[in-house]
Amino acid sequence: MFDPADPDIPEIKRLRAEGASIREIVRQLQAQGRGRGELFISEVIKSMAVSEKGASFSDKKRDIAPRLPDPAPEAGGPKLPEPCHAEYKAVEVNEPGVWGVISDIHIPYHDKRTIEKFVEECQEKRVSGILLNGDILDCYQLSDFLREPGAPQMKEEILKGREFLAWLRGKFPKARIIYKEGNHDDRLKRYLARRAPEIYELEDIWLPNLLRINDLGAEWVGDKRVIMLGKLPVIHGHEYSGGGGVMPARWFYLRTGGSVLGGHFHQPSYYPFRTIRDEEVGCWSTGCACFLSPAYRPLNQWAHGWAMVEIHQGGGYRVHPRRLLKSGQVA
Repeated sequence: MFDPADPDIPEIKRLRAEGASIREIVRQLQAQGRGRGELFISEVIKSMAVSEKGASFSDKKRDIAPRLPDPAPEAGGPKLPEPCHAEYKAVEVNEPGVWGVISDIHIPYHDKRTIEKFVEECQEKRVSGILLNGDILDCYQLSDFLREPGAPQMKEEILKGREFLAWLRGKFPKARIIYKEGNHDDRLKRYLARRAPEIYELEDIWLPNLLRINDLGAEWVGDKRVIMLGKLPVIHGHEYSGGGGVMPARWFYLRTGGSVLGGHFHQPSYYPFRTIRDEEVGCWSTGCACFLSPAYRPLNQWAHGWAMVEIHQGGGYRVHPRRLLKSGQVA
């Protein structure tokens, strides 16, 4: 770098304006008794180019007084704009009762025995509601991963999804049914946003409408919103990024810092924790209700299962995790 006030700079600028090369400028400065090298001359010439675009060698202080808009804010001028955001609000279930929670059915790759056992227990417990906790459909053909030729098309998935929901409503005509969107269910919206943004806003082709959720008196919960069963937060699991680790329940705790019930990882687990304030925390991950050995991951630690959640007066709760063994017994 150089000092902009260097007395040699005006001479260098004059010679450069006359078309002299860097070597010629060095030679003429040396003839005048000024020992300037080519590197110094190059830096000056670069700064001249910047100066021509609006910079200046002058160290004169710039006028930093703010320029106020016309009219002034108090006279109706510019105002702080309104933010653009969607509301994020948890769905709350406060009424006492028993809820059946099942996730990761992945229709049409579902396991009928698991679903039937789940429904049997829900009927025995006379549940107040059913929470379909994400990934009820697989949306295989909309996946970003490699898709096998001959796999079921999206139309078939939708038809089987409708059939499943109608069957479930027939089993529980008075129960509250909540369908929470999982990462597989969200594949349709992501596909439209990336590949067909022109029709993204056509709500008729959104998954809850294709499944006719409203016609069945069920509720759709999207936007990765939390569902509160009493004081127990329930998530699918894709709300946080990551692979779940060895124990998904502990993984849930490390991200939420509190009690939570989730699915997503197809692996039942339980992680109790006592905080420094002597607060008791419990985190649960449920098993799945889908085929356990898919082609893309035939070897895994998945297991069939679900959870029953008792909601007490005042929001207290009790979680009863279930695992369906190969023998058909419920553990």
